[in-house]
Amino acid sequence: MPDHVFIAKKIKSISRKEVDFLFLKLNAEEKLKGKKTIFIKPNLFAPEGSKTGATVDFDLISHVVDYLNERGKKVYMGEVGAHQYDSEKLFRDMELYDRFNAEFINLNFTEFKEVFFEIKGKKYRFKVPKIVLDCDGIINMPKYKTHTATILTMAIKNFYGLLPGKEKWKGHSLGLNETFYNINNLFPSDIVITDAYIAMEGLGPTLGVPVKKNLLFASDSAVAHDMAISQILNVKLEYLKFYDTMEIEKNYYNEKGEKIENIDFSLRLPPGIYSRVWYHVNEYFYKCGPSLEKRGVPPREVLNFLVNDTTIKFWRRFQRYLF
Repeated sequence: MPDHVFIAKKIKSISRKEVDFLFLKLNAEEKLKGKKTIFIKPNLFAPEGSKTGATVDFDLISHVVDYLNERGKKVYMGEVGAHQYDSEKLFRDMELYDRFNAEFINLNFTEFKEVFFEIKGKKYRFKVPKIVLDCDGIINMPKYKTHTATILTMAIKNFYGLLPGKEKWKGHSLGLNETFYNINNLFPSDIVITDAYIAMEGLGPTLGVPVKKNLLFASDSAVAHDMAISQILNVKLEYLKFYDTMEIEKNYYNEKGEKIENIDFSLRLPPGIYSRVWYHVNEYFYKCGPSLEKRGVPPREVLNFLVNDTTIKFWRRFQRYLF
């Protein structure tokens, strides 16, 4: 019997009907039975709409929230945002506090609990949001896209967004892949719903190019979700080396909800050597973070110089010739 299930569904548009279909196939009613408080972690890290391939579609989030509310769940939702942004301004500009029928929380400014993460044989203290620990269930809502440092960023990487600003610095500097492993062991996803309607390829997670895939993914495990896609694309994701290979039942459906044999998952990925180099550049940059601050050069300002509206537009145009 398979350990977990992975579902890919072709869709014409994002709708409540499609969300209900995925929850049904995951047996969500039973999986969430008795769980009164649910925390949703969507990928909303930047002021980039879902049509850019960077963030999760608001309608998809709303349908998931509505599904849970109709079943009497108390729904919380939270995000941190990328390092270079003022998270409070970002979330208010996106109207996240009033947009959904759920309590949205800026995870930079919430109550934390200290936990220990073991990274490269040593234990380190990390602050994690207490609200996520206190909830009965967790729904993980990533975007299907590439990442310059990790090749792909999906369900496991999405939970890196649970760490407040300088805890992320720590994770980068100590070991990004190992930090992923610790976070996902602490916060196992009950359900994953992935927005692959408009994905991102190339130099993601911000500078990449949107590509319309007309897909939604779902799974009962973040690890199984990412492992299934890595197998389908035949891509080695370094952070998966910490997990044993599992048997995953992969089910593909067309727009009518009928089972089919194949689906096009393809994305143009960043060059492998580029990702390996960029992973270590990230690591070194955040190791230097405290020193940069002391010298009056906050990492946020460096990132704002490198990633802004002008550079994003430039790199998106350039990639049409690069790949």
